[in-house]
Amino acid sequence: MRKLVLLIAVLVVVGMLFTACERGGGAGGRAAAGGGDLIGVSLFSLEIPFPIATYEGVRRAAAHYGANVTIVDNHNDMAKNVSDIEDLKAAGISALLLMPVDNNAVTPVVLDAIASGIKVVSVNRLVANVPLDGRNHVWVGSDNVMGGAAKARRVLDLIPAGTNVIILEGTPGAASGIDRLQGFRDTIGNTYNILASQTANFNRVDGMHVSENLLTAHPSAQVILAMNDEMALGAIEAALAVGRRPGVDILITGYDGNADARTAVANGEMLFTVYQDPDGMGYKGLEVALGLLRGETFEPRINFDIGFVER
Repeated sequence: MRKLVLLIAVLVVVGMLFTACERGGGAGGRAAAGGGDLIGVSLFSLEIPFPIATYEGVRRAAAHYGANVTIVDNHNDMAKNVSDIEDLKAAGISALLLMPVDNNAVTPVVLDAIASGIKVVSVNRLVANVPLDGRNHVWVGSDNVMGGAAKARRVLDLIPAGTNVIILEGTPGAASGIDRLQGFRDTIGNTYNILASQTANFNRVDGMHVSENLLTAHPSAQVILAMNDEMALGAIEAALAVGRRPGVDILITGYDGNADARTAVANGEMLFTVYQDPDGMGYKGLEVALGLLRGETFEPRINFDIGFVER
């Protein structure tokens, strides 16, 4: 939490913008693509561990390759997400790396960016109806449908059929949450008694409030299945608030593998979480953007593996 507060404070001071201005050569002595082409980075939030880790990966890659990068925080606001991309285009970017708030809302502005010659790299969240061709648009991330299915299979291994469960869904419109939930629900089928399935917007505060309300309304709930760690961590706080003991009389699972979730697993408060590598995605995403600017071609989808963090 101290690291998060410090990062947010720094971002406020600099107006949520970061420019990596080193001009030295990158790996193998290669200079930044296009002699210092500006790369815009648009992240849905810098108050949530996953995009913060992606931000850090982008920063590392920018420093390593001497790339000229501007990073903006969309504050989980769909309209701001679109206007931020418009502002980046007006600033003269040659490439755009984005993790959007809503995968449909940004479609027109991303299509327009590609039509104007801007190279696009989507990180972990697919942009709806924008073709991936490996030359102008590349996706870098973990397959969230497969990840949701993998989480479901682990739940099926650990939790008996017929158990009363609550599902915490991601932010409406966010491709990662939509895909993850689809893979999860398709795999568990009718195995469990789902008492409620409700969004908690991928954040800890909503995860706590929604879980507290649902646990109060459904005292027979035995498991909370959260589609990310922040909601799961909020669910742990909610369980304690209503007199339930996480890991004892209420089981909670997460997704992402952030530091607080790993601690909760080690403490027995979280049954397990699914691990992703957002820092690596940010680093690779910037590498791909630089490569696209050099005229290189990539696989349209660059997949990162997932794993499990368990006690």
